[in-house]
Order: sequence, then C-alpha cells, then structure tokens
Amino acid sequence: MRFAIICTPENRRYSYFERAVTFHGFLPPICISYLDVLQNKADLTQVLSSVDVLKIESIGENFNAQKELIALAENQHSSFISKSKAKQLSFDKGIIRFNRQEYCGFQLLLQKIQEALTLFPHIQVMNSINDISLMLDKTRFHQKMIQKKISVIPAIYNIKNFTELIQKMMEHNWTRVFIKPNHGSSAAGVIAFRKNSTKMMATTSIEYTAKKGEIKLYNSLKIRRYQDPEQIEQIVNTIAQDGIIVEKWLPKPSIEGSVYDFRVVTINQKANHIIARQSTSPMTNLHLGNRRGNLDRIKTEIGAKAWNHLQELAKKTAAALPNSLYAGLDILLTKGTYKPYLIEANAFGDLLPNLLINGHDTYQAQIQYYKTQ
Repeated sequence: MRFAIICTPENRRYSYFERAVTFHGFLPPICISYLDVLQNKADLTQVLSSVDVLKIESIGENFNAQKELIALAENQHSSFISKSKAKQLSFDKGIIRFNRQEYCGFQLLLQKIQEALTLFPHIQVMNSINDISLMLDKTRFHQKMIQKKISVIPAIYNIKNFTELIQKMMEHNWTRVFIKPNHGSSAAGVIAFRKNSTKMMATTSIEYTAKKGEIKLYNSLKIRRYQDPEQIEQIVNTIAQDGIIVEKWLPKPSIEGSVYDFRVVTINQKANHIIARQSTSPMTNLHLGNRRGNLDRIKTEIGAKAWNHLQELAKKTAAALPNSLYAGLDILLTKGTYKPYLIEANAFGDLLPNLLINGHDTYQAQIQYYKTQ
C-alpha cells in the first residue's frame, strides 16, 4: 500500500504523517507540495498513478501558496482583487485579509484534485473533498448538522455589519455572542462580544491598527479586550466583509478558575483522542497560551453520564461525515447541566502532538486503520 500527502512540506504536519506511515512499516509517503500544484510544477495525474491512499492536509502558513490561492479565485466575486494584485501582495505577518477569496481559491484547487482523482477510482481519500469543503465553511456546516439533528450551538447567519449584529442580538435577546469568520481557523478573527444597555466589550486575539484612516487587523497570540464602541464597530465591520457566523455564547464549566471545552479527534467514527482545552479567557485554543486540562479530574467532576454524552455527540457527528476517516471536533459542555454542543468541525484538526491512545498518536491511529483493512 502506497500513501501520498498533499501538503506544505516544511510544515510539521508532514513530518508527523511521514513518521506514522513508516511506523507501521510502509514506504515513506509521496509528498505533493501545494505550491508545486498551484504553480503547475507537479503533474497530479502522474504522481497519483502509483498511490493507494491520499491525505489532503492543511495548506499551513506558506505565504506564496496563499497568494496563489487568492490569485486563483480572482473572477469568483466582484469584490475580489485581481490575479496581478494578488501576485504582488507583500508579506505582512499575521494580517487578516482576503479570507473568502483564499477559501474560494482553495475550493478551485480541490476541484482540480478531484478531477485528477476521477482517473484513479481505486485511491482511498482519507477525507473526501466534499467533506473538507463542507468543514471549511462554518455556516454551511452548521446548517448541515442541523439537518442531521446534531446538537449545535444556536447561530445567526448572513450578518453584514455591526449595525445588523446589534439588531439581531436584540431580536434574539442575546447579550453575549461569538463572532467567527466563516472561513477562518485557529481562532483567527474570532471575537467574543458582550453588550448590555450601556457598555460593550470585545475579547479577541485581533490586534487593531488604524493609520492614516486605513484599518488593519492582525492575528496575534495575545488576547486583547476592546471597550471603545467605535473600535469594536470597525473591527466587526472589517471581519464581516468576508462573511461571519454569529453564535450564542453558551457558558462553559470551569475548573481551577479556568473554563474548558474539548477537542475530540474521531477516527473511523470513534472518539479516539480527546483533550480538554483550559483557559482563563473565552478563547480556548491551545496556541494562544492555554493548556491541556487534567482530563481524569474533569471526567470525575462532570460524571460518567456527561462524559458518555460528549462521546456520543462526537460519534454522531462523525457518522454525519461518512466519507471522512477523521475529523477534529470542538465540543463544549454547558455550565451546570453539562449538556454537550458541537462548536465546529475541523477538516485539519487531527494534530494533537504527544497524545497517545493504545500507543498511537492521531496520525498513527489513522494509518493503523488501513493496516487492518
């Protein structure tokens, strides 16, 4: 059996996959660079001719590949920048821009990969292209899960600006929400927003800058709190340009003075690898300086019934994605009642370093599945 991976080779995800494949005694995987595919330096048809299993990974943080994706989608929407302007973009570390255009470019790239795969029907794709596309669109995924009767957090779609946000919050009688870019990841651009009759606050990893009338937003590793209504409005309006989903802010349980939720990696529709993400801020993403909670202590705190309900929700969600071997699911339990809600699914959310279940990390557990086929 020969494995291949489409990825950014310098990203650690590739090294984890390579190690997993060779761990189980297979030849090292064939590595197909996203940038090479985008620049037509790799012939997918030729490469895939010797492949049995294909993993499509995250594109990571390769700026040249991101520019190529933005350029690829130049004619998809009237607000998109041209191919020539995309190619001329200069590196600006952490800047949040062109999320929707990059997403559309990635969809076109996935279509190209799918066309190549039609020539090789024997190839097993670890996560189907349709499922990847679905999980990368938060609004469409949320709607799909409602259809599948999955317990998701209540949400509002298609909010265009700050004025609409306030209006819809009043209509729903919500005072606290999470505002999320429709095509974002790793908490980039996410805002935890609260408003009462006289005050408002936005908690976010966004760094706001305004120079000579030009507003720029940057993704950072520092949590900031904004209370100036004008600044908050400008931040929300900027993020909303590329599409947002607004979720009701459900209170999470806490332990040791920190709130927590869970990342569950399902493999073959089983809730294999689970971590608790513990934080003193509303953002629980581990790369923001948060930590893995003591899962045994949390399981004791919430009880067997709540733990089983969390696992059942994960399995039910995985079953709603039958063409995906794995998924990274974010799940919360509500404070007090411990009712589980699916926050979102991550097509590339299987990277949980140093978490071994039955001696296997998430990547090794995926390859183990094929070893037993």
